[in-house]
Amino acid sequence: MTEWSVANEASNRSFAESGADFWNDKIGADYIELAFRAARDADPNGILIFNDDNNQSSQDAGTSRAINKMYATVEQLKADGVRVDVVGMQTHLFLPWNSNVRPEKDAVIATMQKFAALGVRIYITEFDIDLAKQNGTQTDKNELEAQIYRDMVEACIESGVCDSFASWGLSDATSWITCDNTWCVNDKNAEPLMFDINYNPKPAYFAVRDALLSDFTIAPTSVP
Repeated sequence: MTEWSVANEASNRSFAESGADFWNDKIGADYIELAFRAARDADPNGILIFNDDNNQSSQDAGTSRAINKMYATVEQLKADGVRVDVVGMQTHLFLPWNSNVRPEKDAVIATMQKFAALGVRIYITEFDIDLAKQNGTQTDKNELEAQIYRDMVEACIESGVCDSFASWGLSDATSWITCDNTWCVNDKNAEPLMFDINYNPKPAYFAVRDALLSDFTIAPTSVP
């Protein structure tokens, strides 16, 4: 193991009522610093990731709140000498409890660089798109999904500060959004990933492939 997610979703859990974050309820907000210091002691060479959701760009009040809270936390951790290597952006788009506003590539780049200015790198850690409530024909939805996938891959590359892009699963057949277990969103029409229920590549797959084959102009940044 070379990478560790530490205090996962701490920013968004802090907005919920008691019970959403066991460690915060028992220890208080200082548990985040304690967790990062413990993880560093356990693996001095590991990459420590502070991961959260709905934090890819300021699309509405909810995303702005998540970004501001996470930024303030990372800023304080850094000021206290706590090493945080990566800010993770889960980027689960259009879920029922997340923003329904489409993220714009330039805004995502700006948010990535805002965090990176604190001395961290960026990962997109859990990408998928819930299409269930999007309007239009199936072709329209496929085109929308493909364009967003491409925009977010391009944002990662063009930002100059993003090192990883991971989808949260492989096929629509096995996504946590489409499955019917108690911990699933259980939305059969979400079609969130790059491969359909038969594991055939969708337009989103080819959009990502084409993005990775393109030449890019990397946005200027002072972060190495």
